[in-house]
Amino acid sequence: MPFLSVAYTNFRNIANNTIDLLSKEVYFVGKNGQGKSNILESLYMSAYGVSFRTRNEAEIPLDGQTEYSIRAIFRDSKERTNSIHIIYQDGKKRLKRTPGP
Repeated sequence: MPFLSVAYTNFRNIANNTIDLLSKEVYFVGKNGQGKSNILESLYMSAYGVSFRTRNEAEIPLDGQTEYSIRAIFRDSKERTNSIHIIYQDGKKRLKRTPGP
């Protein structure tokens, strides 16, 4: 399941932006504390629905925020483009998968 892109809102210390993952090879380079592991955590959450770092969802939003979301676009084994949207709001997490045509 190759990821094509991932978009963030209030997720840890990652800017509210979209990262294009379409390239054959993608490298995350930076100093400690810049968000490299947070990107990997978001991809893991998109694949498995849970974090490998915490079971407490309230720890995940950007400091000062109470909500977050991740939207990942990926290609399945039949080459269809799908999306998974994880939304944490009002103390509850929802996962919404949109299958491709």
